[in-house]
Amino acid sequence: MSICDSFQHDQYDELCKHHPANGYFWEFSNDELGSFELGYRESLLSDIIKALDIKDDDVFIDFSNGVHTWAALIKQKSGIQNDVYCMGTPLRTLPDCMKKAGCIPLYTSAVNLDSSKIRRHGINKCLINESILLYFNNEERISFFHSLFNTLPVHSKIVVLMRPQFVQLPLFELARKAFANSRPSPEQILDEAKAIGFQTQIHIENYKSSITKNEWLRVLRSGYFSALSCLTNEQIEKGIEMLELQFKQQSEILVKDAWVTIAFVK
Repeated sequence: MSICDSFQHDQYDELCKHHPANGYFWEFSNDELGSFELGYRESLLSDIIKALDIKDDDVFIDFSNGVHTWAALIKQKSGIQNDVYCMGTPLRTLPDCMKKAGCIPLYTSAVNLDSSKIRRHGINKCLINESILLYFNNEERISFFHSLFNTLPVHSKIVVLMRPQFVQLPLFELARKAFANSRPSPEQILDEAKAIGFQTQIHIENYKSSITKNEWLRVLRSGYFSALSCLTNEQIEKGIEMLELQFKQQSEILVKDAWVTIAFVK
């Protein structure tokens, strides 16, 4: 069940017109919206590069929506010599961070993957961000994994980067349920990949960061977490009122986060 099937369909009419896996993207141009992640971003980046086992001569693609921050950071830190690609569409402007990092948009979609372009560029390392997984239903996700298995060369490696269903983030109860309902479990992803023929490995890492209470509440209001898009503004504001009471005596909030890396090897 995709995020669009998890809640009332009328809440998703506008959202589903711009299915990011079909080439339409949400843009987050203000890094401060994810400022709580900056406290552990270097550690998470190192973990992603380690999971991908990036070599100098690899050819990498980032399957995600947004501004492909990971593609730019991996290009800068990993020492990879070849071009770094990202899923793109002619309808969107390439962000400056990607231009500076030498990232190149590959005009395809995750739902209808253009296998010829993957083969032509010799891509052998892929990062699949949860921002794409959230918009797949089960059939679309399995079809995407099959396409990659049939397209990538032998010994290629894919890393799925996702939060677990049940997060420790300082959220109100309805937001926690939205997170859980918006995504498949890591175990389900593992089973799907194994059934296709991939060798798999899973790792979960916990991270901590601090953020001011006002910044955190702004993140929740901003739409930064696409998993909360099923909630109305009224529901979010009521939830924020509960958090205001919970953290009444605090000016800063400790954010406990967790990310799962699931590696597929062909």
